Amino acid sequence: MMMMVSPMLQVAVTICAIIVPTVLVAMKYVCWTENRVSNETLFREQTTQTIRDEFELVKSSPWPLELPGMSKIIVYETLKEKMLHLRGEQLSEEARTRLRHALMERCQAHVAWLLRLELDQRSIERMKRHGMMSEVDFQRFSRFAERLDTEVNEVREEAEWLCNDTGCNSLASTEIWRIAVQIWHQRRRREELKPREDVVRRHEAKSGLKGLKSGFFEFRSR
Repeated sequence: MMMMVSPMLQVAVTICAIIVPTVLVAMKYVCWTENRVSNETLFREQTTQTIRDEFELVKSSPWPLELPGMSKIIVYETLKEKMLHLRGEQLSEEARTRLRHALMERCQAHVAWLLRLELDQRSIERMKRHGMMSEVDFQRFSRFAERLDTEVNEVREEAEWLCNDTGCNSLASTEIWRIAVQIWHQRRRREELKPREDVVRRHEAKSGLKGLKSGFFEFRSR
């Protein structure tokens, strides 16, 4: 004897058949994107984020699988190859200046990650010793730390090479990252002061308009 299925039950079964697969696919996508944050997402060329927001984003993001500033490294290496091809080993001061600027941009792409590494390294190693961090996560952190350390040393070598005065070679090598961090902090302070400066400018603009006659901006036809 066949059981009669009510219309309401049929509707409920149909809705479940549609919703459950959709929810499962959505959860799979969300979980996958949370665990894999691309470097393009972190460092877009056309980003509107301030440098202060950049550091907050860096602190809350997983350790990258590769260096975030890879595009800046490629820009520098391409420019260097072009300059050497055109001028040989005897680079002009103008060429060296362009390369120094490109090298500093390369540094700026990694300063936030370098600061985070210095802040978190001891606590991460302590967590690993006490079994509070998985081996997978620790290996990911270690690989990134090694890549960043290699980048720090390569930048120092480039800074030394770009210094055409033999007396300042070692100084350029040791000072470039300290200077890069100073520039990064200066940019951050400017971003923090910018909203206040905009308020002051708007206030000054309003004060300046108070003395104008009411018809000043009106079009007057002859």
